[in-house]
Amino acid sequence: MIMFGLVIISTTLLLLVLAGPSVLALSPATYPYLTLSHVFSFLFSVLIFVIFGREIKKRGHRPFWPGVLLGAFTAFASSLVYQYTIRLPQAQRALIRQLHGVPAQAVITMLHLHMISGAVITALFAAGFYGLLGGFASWWGGWPIKGSPPNPANKSEPESRVS
Repeated sequence: MIMFGLVIISTTLLLLVLAGPSVLALSPATYPYLTLSHVFSFLFSVLIFVIFGREIKKRGHRPFWPGVLLGAFTAFASSLVYQYTIRLPQAQRALIRQLHGVPAQAVITMLHLHMISGAVITALFAAGFYGLLGGFASWWGGWPIKGSPPNPANKSEPESRVS
């Protein structure tokens, strides 16, 4: 039951982190920060995968395949959310304002041309990439933490006294 909760929490966090930047596409003022937000979401997702792998390893499981499945599922879902968001009328207006000199109808046509196949191909690519990333980051997170070796001079061993 604890593993199920861990997976649900990790999935929710990853969906928020990976799909979160799509909100920036809704405003012309925040649209320029979309690429930068994807970089930060990538870094946060690696951190979440490492923590996920560490928690899975603590419970005695191998973290690679759960990381692959978690990464593939969340990337596929968040990519579809992103594809849906950028095709909303408000996001279209924001994109049109960013592309100076490009006719508005050309931008709308570009967004809607091969809409379904483009969304599915992008989602499958994201699922493959984040699946592998999730697997390796979870595997890496499952490595044991090696601290500094104990110093024999600092050990407090009881002394044997002969009276």
